[in-house]
Amino acid sequence: MRYVRWAYIGARKPARVACDLHRCSAYTSRMMQRTRRSNDYDNQITVAEYAWRWLSRKLPELKPSTRHRYSDQVRQICDGLGHHRMAHLAPGTVADWLSSFTVQRGRATGMGVLRVLRTMTRDAKADLRLAHWACERVVGPRAVGGYTDENPNALTAIELGRLFVAMRAHEPSWFPLFATMAMTGMRFAEVSALHWTDIDFEACKISVRRNQYRGMISSPKTAGSRRAIPLVSELAEILQRHREVVRVKMPDTEWAFPSVAGKPHHSGALSEPMQRAAQLAGLTTHITPHGLRRTLNTLALEVAPAETIRSILGHVTSEMTERYNAPTLDARRAVLARVTASIEMPARRRRQGRGR
Repeated sequence: MRYVRWAYIGARKPARVACDLHRCSAYTSRMMQRTRRSNDYDNQITVAEYAWRWLSRKLPELKPSTRHRYSDQVRQICDGLGHHRMAHLAPGTVADWLSSFTVQRGRATGMGVLRVLRTMTRDAKADLRLAHWACERVVGPRAVGGYTDENPNALTAIELGRLFVAMRAHEPSWFPLFATMAMTGMRFAEVSALHWTDIDFEACKISVRRNQYRGMISSPKTAGSRRAIPLVSELAEILQRHREVVRVKMPDTEWAFPSVAGKPHHSGALSEPMQRAAQLAGLTTHITPHGLRRTLNTLALEVAPAETIRSILGHVTSEMTERYNAPTLDARRAVLARVTASIEMPARRRRQGRGR
């Protein structure tokens, strides 16, 4: 049996197409198979296929530094789990891979990859209408390092004063940048992206409006990071003298702390000068540029509430401010002594009674 139908081809006149029932049936069967394949695509897509599609959708809304980190972490996920079907990826598979990955690459890297994997698989569950979440009950590797009493990455007030003297005497070109971080608690990415217009000597404040990562300028990572920091008189004097030096060497630059090339410094630029000065100052405590932020946080918590310090440092929550706290053993001993003294104990009352 044959029949004739009319079909429009582009903008041309309708073409007469002759079909028989067998061909029509075959066409319908092919279309049904294609539809089934389309419906099964969600179950067939691999982790690698979904990961790169997810990353391309995510990248435009990320900071430059976060884009670089996400891309690297997605690549690591694809290397280890990319061949698995996303619909068949089980929490046990993820946990086993993460355990071996952490042994090879370290806890910090493992935690970073797990954070990205959790976000990606949670989105995949919604996008692909999956029955389970691949990272359900998958926990990160246990902390075996981190900050300790022997390695707090924070200085006492006396140690910080000694480092100030050493930096001023032996690293004069780096001292203004160091002093700004130490006396404001700003992140290196924020300090290195400061313009002179961000420093208001009349209003005595520094406005944090941007940060930089590998020369890429972006806005602060959170709304709380965009803030105004008080400019104390000691730091104002240091920066005013520094501005005169910069204007002589680079009269046209807008950067407050330009490199020799007239651009913002790279992330680790301050590390070596600080280590040299710390050695000359006789410090045994290891300190990094980010440790200056921890130091200010710790010293400030001794004289001000956490909420005030949070607004200075740009923390999202006061809990993070508390987490940055690194009190010394003597400071904690003094706190316990004050608490113990306030406790009503029968033995103490008897001693006090005999004293009278």
